[in-house]
Amino acid sequence: MPFGISQALIYLLLISHVDAGRLSIYAPNDGFNSGNLACGGTFASDQVHIAYRRWRIVGCKTPVMVCSAASGRCVLAKVMDAGPFGIYKPPLRYAVAQGRWRVWLSHRAPPQPWRYRAAADLSIGLWKKLGKPPFLSNVSLLFYQRKAVKFIYPDVEGLRVALQLESAARHHLELQGPSTRALEAGACGWPFCPPSLAAF
Repeated sequence: MPFGISQALIYLLLISHVDAGRLSIYAPNDGFNSGNLACGGTFASDQVHIAYRRWRIVGCKTPVMVCSAASGRCVLAKVMDAGPFGIYKPPLRYAVAQGRWRVWLSHRAPPQPWRYRAAADLSIGLWKKLGKPPFLSNVSLLFYQRKAVKFIYPDVEGLRVALQLESAARHHLELQGPSTRALEAGACGWPFCPPSLAAF
C-alpha cells in the first residue's frame, strides 16, 4: 500500500522501546528450551515470536517489529519467551569451538569481559518469515505500545494497523539506503558489524 513519510512518523511514535543487536534462532525443544514459553503456553514450530531477556519489563505479548538488515524484511511478532542466555568471551569467532561460550541464567549482567551473544532469539517460524537471515546477523527490535495492535490483529482493523506498521518499518529501511545493507555484506569486517538500524 502507498505509505508516506508523515504516516511512517505517526506509527513510529507508537514505539515504546527499541533494541538492536545480533539474532539467534531457536525451535521447540531445541537446546536448553523445554518447549514451554515464559509467557505461558507451549512453543510450536509455526509460532511467530521472540525470546527477549527483558521480557518482564516490556511485557508478555507486547507487539514487536523485527527487522532484519540482511534480508531487508520486517515482520510483526510478539514477546512470548525469555532469552537468549548465551554469552561469549571475545573474540566471537571460534568462541564455541574454543570453549569461550556458555549459558548465563543470572539476572545480573555477565562478568567482564563476557558478553551476550544475541539481542533476541527468533522463533523458527519468525526466522522463516524474515527470509531466513544468517545466524548472528543484525536485527532491530521495535516494541510498540499494546494499543497499537489488537494483538495480534484478531480482526480486520487490527490487521490493517499491523500492515501499516510493517509498511512504516520497511519505509524506514528504504530511507536508510543501500549503505545499511552493505554493512551486512561484511563491509565492516569480521566478526559482525555493529547494529546498523539503531536509528529506529
